Amino acid sequence: MGERPIVPAIVGPTCSGKSGVALYVAERLDAEIISMDSMQVYRGFDIGTAKVGSGEQERIPHHLIDICEADEPFTVADYEKRAKALIRGLLSKGKLPLLIGGTGLYLDAVRYRMTLGSKPGDDAYRKELHEIADAPEGKQKLHDLLKEKDPEAAARLHPNDVRRVIRALEVAGEGDAALPKEEREQERDFCVIPYGLSLPRDVLYKQIDKRVDEMIKLGLFLEWDRMNERVPFERWAGAAQAIGYKEIKGLRDDEYDKAEAVRLIKRNTRRYAKRQMTWFTREPGIRWFDGTDYGSREALGEAVLKAIRSDLAQPETAAGQ
Repeated sequence: MGERPIVPAIVGPTCSGKSGVALYVAERLDAEIISMDSMQVYRGFDIGTAKVGSGEQERIPHHLIDICEADEPFTVADYEKRAKALIRGLLSKGKLPLLIGGTGLYLDAVRYRMTLGSKPGDDAYRKELHEIADAPEGKQKLHDLLKEKDPEAAARLHPNDVRRVIRALEVAGEGDAALPKEEREQERDFCVIPYGLSLPRDVLYKQIDKRVDEMIKLGLFLEWDRMNERVPFERWAGAAQAIGYKEIKGLRDDEYDKAEAVRLIKRNTRRYAKRQMTWFTREPGIRWFDGTDYGSREALGEAVLKAIRSDLAQPETAAGQ
């Protein structure tokens, strides 16, 4: 078997410094960035999803950002198809794809041959799930079941989005998607190698609180109002589950005041970061970099760059062939 090209992926929890490191690496390797963020696919949700600015996107080509309207569904299967096509297209032109993001399912979708969402469903199982959904409090029961089987998918989906919750439950129980990562077949024509960024929990939580405060100063609440005017919140697809926006919905419905909304956004973001770290620590083969081991963001970026360059120079060894 010939050498498979290496496709680096920079992963980690929110506020761990992924965007800055990715830009640092991409500039020095002439790479193009492919987002692995399930919320940045939606147009208009810029502040709450911490998208990089237009200047950075002009400097380094970014892909799979701003590709859906708020009410358009976008599945893991959709991501797998588009991301793999982009990876192969860039490689064929001699360009380096650089993956970056914190959505664990998206990393799996490009790393493994999973055929997520493409298998025919089991009619009897689907009927059973619909019956659960139609019962009193059934939508929440269905969503709780998904939390047990696939917490990452449950975090992205609203209990009222019954069709997608059912599809996620089907995916969670079928084929390769249910196999341990070690048993899934690696993608054959390229090898994704993840480089993880981490911070001690107390440092990470301080970064999260700081970012939320900055988002509010930038106009997060006004962004929600603008998007709700464009497409009513009730019609939002996955964007309805983005942390920040769902808490503002409670504020706009007079369930609590602004101070409580801010507290909930910070709390829920910290909880999400914890779930992300749980996911990534179970992901095999991640090479970790603790941000506190480096004196500056540039030093961290240089360390990751050095590791990627080493792997690109020795693809057979890096891919474990």
